[in-house]
Amino acid sequence: MSVSVLTLEPDVLAATGQPSPWEDALIAFVREAAQSGQTVVVSTETKFFTPEEAARRLMVSRSTISRRIADGEIQAVRVGNRHRIPYAEVERVWRDSMHAMAAVVAPDIEAALIAHDVAPHPETAAQAAPRSLLESLTMATTLDEAVIGEPPRLSHCLRSDMSDDDG
Repeated sequence: MSVSVLTLEPDVLAATGQPSPWEDALIAFVREAAQSGQTVVVSTETKFFTPEEAARRLMVSRSTISRRIADGEIQAVRVGNRHRIPYAEVERVWRDSMHAMAAVVAPDIEAALIAHDVAPHPETAAQAAPRSLLESLTMATTLDEAVIGEPPRLSHCLRSDMSDDDG
């Protein structure tokens, strides 16, 4: 009896609204198993991050993550004497941070654009649906969709106490 496993990580499964390669891989996996007379069992398990992994993903220090766990701002579970942070919680923290950052910088960016009379290219403007800068900055729904190149550090938006800078 052979056991085959197809593992799809949450980062791969992020909804994009487009047909994804993982869907084809899943269908092919199920068809192959059915053709060889195997039973297919589908299950899920929650992906967890260590505080170090969450810190790397959120571009803050591990101590910032640990402090936010202790303050109850980040929900984590204990595994022995260690904390583990669910994937969905890391995504929530990132999303909240992006909204906070966008709210802080949007007025300055809009003011700068208006002051310099910067207008979008006519062809691009005609194709794009009108939306505010704040909406544009917060359109990405997951950390993986938004991280392109070297993103800015988010430590000041993650903190409730901005005087402490261990970013």
